[in-house]
Amino acid sequence: MCLLPPVSCFTKRFASAVVKIFSKITASFWEYKKLHIFVCENFFIEITVKFFSMRLLFFVLILVKVNLISAQENEHAAIEDYLQKEKLSTQKTEQGLFYVVEKAGNSKRPKRGDYVLVHYEGSLLDGTKFDETDKGGFIFQVGYRQVIRALDQGVQLLGENGEIKLFVPAFLGYGTVGVGEVVPPDAPLKYELELEKILAPAEYDQYMLDLEKKEKEDYEKEMAQQLKKDIEKIEDFAKKKQLKPVAAKSGLHYVLTRRGKGKAIGEGSRVTAEFESYLHDGTMFDSTKKRGEPYQFIFGKDNLIEGWDEGLLLLNEGSEAWLLVPSGLAFGPEEIFENGIHIRRHSPLFFYIKILRVE
Repeated sequence: MCLLPPVSCFTKRFASAVVKIFSKITASFWEYKKLHIFVCENFFIEITVKFFSMRLLFFVLILVKVNLISAQENEHAAIEDYLQKEKLSTQKTEQGLFYVVEKAGNSKRPKRGDYVLVHYEGSLLDGTKFDETDKGGFIFQVGYRQVIRALDQGVQLLGENGEIKLFVPAFLGYGTVGVGEVVPPDAPLKYELELEKILAPAEYDQYMLDLEKKEKEDYEKEMAQQLKKDIEKIEDFAKKKQLKPVAAKSGLHYVLTRRGKGKAIGEGSRVTAEFESYLHDGTMFDSTKKRGEPYQFIFGKDNLIEGWDEGLLLLNEGSEAWLLVPSGLAFGPEEIFENGIHIRRHSPLFFYIKILRVE
């Protein structure tokens, strides 16, 4: 899981300050002014307000700046209290980020526009972990607010293979917004960050191509292993039902119990069918009998599982058949909770289908 940065670390606090100030100001004559208000690095707010004079504008901005500085000082105090309690000696950047370099890494430092491959773990000061990278790490582009400001700044203090601990005031983290129930508003944070590699744009492109290839290979390997498990369950189900299924190359197994003489199912066919649906343990989880009416669909247009898309092409009007569907042709790794139906992830499914009409 990699949490994204908030839209702005100061937006709510800034807006609150402006509202408080302007609620106390009255005048007879006003003029509209459009302002670009610098809030934090790479970020400004554009607002349109009414001002009596530029002196008043200057006064308002001073008060807002005081409000923000006061909030930052409170957040620094919370970090400093924690560091004192834990007896930690840190350095501090001009932007207000506290840090301890555990391992400097080599002399190569990332710069704005570089891509960096990092590993990190984020927690609250009480030790509650709220975010961490997976085994492969996480890549972002430095200086483009793709992560919170603390990570953007902290990674620039390291060389490749460097490691650092960051102690993050809220205005460099998730600010007054927080992240749902994971990170409370105004929460100071702690990160352990490792910079594995700095990538130039061309290196990044190649890295992503290699990563995509590896992920595809890993997925195909995982699905092949899962198919073997599914086929064992399919064979077990068939044995219990005294069925002798035919196996398709895809892993779909089917038994044609009645050969129909009507129109074959094809692209765009309007099909009316009855069916019963079972789990491996024999539990019926759905049927047209339960629904109280036949099932109607347009083949090739309505959303069917892949096992039905493949199996129905073997049938025509009047046919009856068992379709024994491996999980990869059903819902795969997705777990289903819908209309009282619960299908666990990687579940092979079993259907008895009667084709009543093909139009």
